[in-house]
Amino acid sequence: MAEVLVIGASCVDVTCIGADPSVFESGHQYADSIQIGYGGDALNQAVVLANSGVSVRLITKLGKDEAGKAIYDFCRENHVEVSDNCFDGKVHTSSTVVLVDKKGQRNLLGTASGSLRELKYKDIPPVLDDSIKIVSFASLFISHRLSLKYTERLFRNIKAEGKILVVDTTTPKHDEDLDTLCEILPLIDYFIPNETEAEMITGERAELAADLLHMYGVKNVIIKCGEKGCYLRNDAYDGYISGYSGIECVDTTGAGDSFAAGLISGLLEGCGDVESCRRANWYGAQAIKEAGATTWVRK
Repeated sequence: MAEVLVIGASCVDVTCIGADPSVFESGHQYADSIQIGYGGDALNQAVVLANSGVSVRLITKLGKDEAGKAIYDFCRENHVEVSDNCFDGKVHTSSTVVLVDKKGQRNLLGTASGSLRELKYKDIPPVLDDSIKIVSFASLFISHRLSLKYTERLFRNIKAEGKILVVDTTTPKHDEDLDTLCEILPLIDYFIPNETEAEMITGERAELAADLLHMYGVKNVIIKCGEKGCYLRNDAYDGYISGYSGIECVDTTGAGDSFAAGLISGLLEGCGDVESCRRANWYGAQAIKEAGATTWVRK
């Protein structure tokens, strides 16, 4: 039985390593490598957790097409439990082109439509299994179908069942800020935006952003800060937890998702907040050593 339920996006990733902006002037360029794989916030989290020995279930949306079937099979191969109900014949499975520059930094090219934008409130069971201890909502703001009203309703359902709620996010899509999120934030046990996302929501940099999010009710604010590690703010701790320096960065794709998986695995084992953050930093550091979001943990 699953201990962790991950909710959110899955897609096909086309990853280009060694992309250079000059291609738009030259018209042609050789990349270091181009590979097709599978990603999305929720899928990445689930695959890393499953390959770390955690029993995990994924709720996502896939089209009834070859790409959707390939993602479904990939989940099964990686011991991620996923229901046949994930398929929707009215949408196509999303794809993302991941352009990674010579420094390992990524830029994403996607579409405004597709399966990762179509996850609905009704796609998520109202009653969760007793075996589930942690629910990870991996993709705040990503689905057009999950308004803040329905997101709040979902979070209230999760908390009513006594589950730990971990929430990761993408960048706000409609200028969401502290005031528009004021009903949602107090329901979150662990909120893990990166520095850019936290600043877009609060208008402040990491330390002040963490203070504001905690003031608005988030029990544990963990801001991902790249090689600096992360910033933890809760009632017992307020400060940075060091990351790992001197690591050659090949591809940052999925580093935040691996970070989230490391945090969740630590919490499941009862490691405590600080030690779980240290594990999260380590997971994120391993992810950037390889091309592809989950390559490091599937080797």
